[in-house]
Amino acid sequence: MTTNETTTAAVQKPVGEPRYVNRCDYKKEFMMEMERVARPRAIGVVLVIVAAIDLLELILSVSKKQWTMVYCMVLCLGLILFIRFWVPKIHVKRMIGQMKTMYGTVSKVETLFYDDVVFCHNLNSDAKSQMDYDSIIRIIRTKNLYFINYKPMLYVLVDRSAFSGSEEEQEFEQFLREKAPQAKFKVRK
Repeated sequence: MTTNETTTAAVQKPVGEPRYVNRCDYKKEFMMEMERVARPRAIGVVLVIVAAIDLLELILSVSKKQWTMVYCMVLCLGLILFIRFWVPKIHVKRMIGQMKTMYGTVSKVETLFYDDVVFCHNLNSDAKSQMDYDSIIRIIRTKNLYFINYKPMLYVLVDRSAFSGSEEEQEFEQFLREKAPQAKFKVRK
């Protein structure tokens, strides 16, 4: 735990009015987006390269009638496809199942953006956390969300549909850029 970020039940809501308030339900669609964003693209590139090499080897093995090698290559290709397409779905299904077991529903988090801190309140568990803007590492904008990454693999999700319009969203994005200039800003589809 760093001095810039606290997570305890004793965390109190900051005094004053927040600049932005966002409420995000951790539904399946958002969790799948989180999976795509959280996994480094390098893993996907490596899987594609390995699959291409495996496919070439498979073609060569078929032409040489090396049926044991063909069998191994088909299994390897199947494993690559499983890792790429089904593992994220299985992971999301497990996370949503855990939330429903613990809370009876998916997590609902309210995030308040003050001038000096970001305050998160899990409405299901009543857990509260607070972080300084200088602890933000990355901000990633996707189709539906902003992912505010403040520690490796820890994100605050901001639902883009909660903004009243594109102007408010642009103001929010500018606010984040000003408050966290050290953060890398990325746009992913």
